[in-house]
Amino acid sequence: MRLTLSTRLTPSLRFLAACTFTLIVMVLGVRAAAQNAAAFLAAERGDAEAIERLVREGADINVIGDLRYGDRSYRVSAVAAAALGWHADAARTLLKHGATPPQYVVRNHNLLPYSERELDALRDWEVVNSILRTPEVAAITRSIVERDAHGTYRTHDGQEYAADFDDRGLQLTAPGGPALRFQLVAGKAFMQILPMTAAPSGRPRSVAVGSIRANTRRLVASPVSGS
Repeated sequence: MRLTLSTRLTPSLRFLAACTFTLIVMVLGVRAAAQNAAAFLAAERGDAEAIERLVREGADINVIGDLRYGDRSYRVSAVAAAALGWHADAARTLLKHGATPPQYVVRNHNLLPYSERELDALRDWEVVNSILRTPEVAAITRSIVERDAHGTYRTHDGQEYAADFDDRGLQLTAPGGPALRFQLVAGKAFMQILPMTAAPSGRPRSVAVGSIRANTRRLVASPVSGS
């Protein structure tokens, strides 16, 4: 009778072979976990070159990790971590390698269905803003705005605004000027609430003002304020 390898192996050898196989699986798993953790860290830091290298080595492009913002931690994807850090090159690299894309992209302030062609045409702020609109990130940006919006900011042309946030939304007030109130309509998107008299229907009229994240890129903390 022809003996197979399994019948020729003694119990001790079979046990050794099983242990060796298990050890190989464990080593490969640890290596994969280390690669994925490194990929998430590269996305968080905006290191597009490291992302390219780790993808070639087999890292999971959709890895989920813990992102700390202030005293809080959020579970987000690598592409979300890159966008929240305003790392457009890293976010673009992740998307090009197959990271879960947004359903729509923001291009010239218009929403268009996502495609690789549209991605190539986007400017850096549009790449980031497109990801910030996703449900995954919108919930996070909302909590960040609610907690951190208060303060005094200065626009690129030197105009100062005091910002505050309450249960009615965001309020911006220029020195000596009226308070401008904005209603939160999505995690980071606001609509300006205009006076009742401006709407023939008798209801407040709203006008889009873009995302709060994009706006804060044009604002800097004012050194003359006490906030």
